[in-house]
Amino acid sequence: NRAYLRPAPERRRFLRRFWFPAVLLLAIAAGGLTGIVLAYSLNYSRAAEEVKSLATYRPSVVTRVYADDGQTVIGSFALERRIPLKFDEIPPNVQKSILAVEDARFFEHSGIDPIRIIGAVWKNVTTGSREGGSTLTQQLAKRLF
Repeated sequence: NRAYLRPAPERRRFLRRFWFPAVLLLAIAAGGLTGIVLAYSLNYSRAAEEVKSLATYRPSVVTRVYADDGQTVIGSFALERRIPLKFDEIPPNVQKSILAVEDARFFEHSGIDPIRIIGAVWKNVTTGSREGGSTLTQQLAKRLF
């Protein structure tokens, strides 16, 4: 007699009643998770393409007009006065001062500084003033894209 192995009728009804909704809910959750992963990967691949375009980025520079001798500058024209420099050409004190003002933990984070964001939110809420929490990397991305 194996009556003790059979589930009780109430338990069978409970399983039958909630089996389909549970499987349906699980399928919806799996589909949602799959959608999120796909959306993230598509967005990431687009962002990677945009980052690749930085390799060929050339900012506008000053146009200089030279005299016949090729040495004397008659004039220069530009919408913005940009002079491209390599990082090593910027004086160390200027580098340090920019980092101190704009992004003190520049070398400690990967582009997003959660500590700075939380600090900016806290200051905005407690003092009513507005303070930004963006890093130099985020500011560059905003300007380029």
